[in-house]
Parts: sequence; C-alpha cells; structure tokens
Amino acid sequence: MGLCVSRGMLIMREVLTVIGPTADPENRSASLPYAVREWCINTAAVNPATHSVFVPSEDGHIYRWDLVSNSLTQFLQLNPGIGEPYVPSIVGPDGTVFTLNGGALSAMGNLNGVGVALTSSIPDVRRVVTGDSLTLTVTVTDTAPTGTVTLQDTVYSVPSPGVLNSRTTTLLSNATPDLNGQVIFSTSHWPPTSISLL
Repeated sequence: MGLCVSRGMLIMREVLTVIGPTADPENRSASLPYAVREWCINTAAVNPATHSVFVPSEDGHIYRWDLVSNSLTQFLQLNPGIGEPYVPSIVGPDGTVFTLNGGALSAMGNLNGVGVALTSSIPDVRRVVTGDSLTLTVTVTDTAPTGTVTLQDTVYSVPSPGVLNSRTTTLLSNATPDLNGQVIFSTSHWPPTSISLL
C-alpha cells in the first residue's frame, strides 16, 4: 500500500507496509547496506478469506503477504527472475492463485484432499537470533498422508557491491510424516536464513 497525491489531494494512504525481499547489490553501499530492489506490482491478488495478498516480483518469485502478522510468510519460485515484467495475479473461486511471470502462466493451490502447514516454535522471525533453539513442524493433513517432506535453508550474502551469492543447504531430506501426519525438525544452529518447504 502506498501514499499517492494528485494536485495536492490525498487519494490513497498507507495502511500496511512490507519491504521488498530482493537484495539490490548494485546499490548497496556503506550508507545503504540493506538496499533492496524496487517492488513494482501490476496487480496483486487480495484474498480476504486468508487475510493475504499474493504479490509477484521481478525476482521470479510470488510472495504471500500475511496481513495479520504484516510479514511475508510464504514464497514460491516461478523462474530465475530479475528483469521479468510486472505482471497481474488473481485468485480463482476455489482459492487457486494465478499469475503470469516470464511469459508463463502459473497456478498455485492445494492438492485435492491434502493440506500442508509449516509452523515454528518462534513464529515472529524478528525475535530469532543465531544460537536460539527453533523447532519447525510440518503437518500434512489427508485421510492417509503419503510422500515425504524436505526442508531447505537458503542464505543470501552480498560480499561486495554488484555481487549476490546464495547457498542452499538441505536440512531434512525425504522425511516421512508420523502417524499424526507430522515431521518435526529442531536445531539451534541457525545462520541468518530463509526457510522453504518443498
């Protein structure tokens, strides 16, 4: 949400703000150590039922902005990104999110009869520091959960202006849910990270 003024008249006011998640290594400096890319959006998809806004980015991902926690809680990579055009997104009647990115139409939704939830023992990541013990619980709901769960840890770093490095480590691979449909992973060895569920 933003603030727009037309001929001195306020036509929109800021309600909630979320910072773009894509590092901008070309513009990082001593005075701007955390510069991020501009986040221009053609059309975000608002889903009142889940209190969410689904927002595509030129970095090749689509993000779920949770309006209750005012944070980006999920993301999905659609393509390699950077330089992709600004694109529209919509929510279908069954809750499936559709977006165009890099010339491809993507549809994101649940498998019929299957639900997957990821929860954390410390849900507000602003309160997590290196060395804290953290437990992630993946819950698969189905009449008979099948398949496996993999957790990955991706770390981004900017060693010098214009250079963006990333490293992905698999924390847990092909774990089978227990009889309650859960996979539980705990550790206290957390570098600054981003967690994705595959």
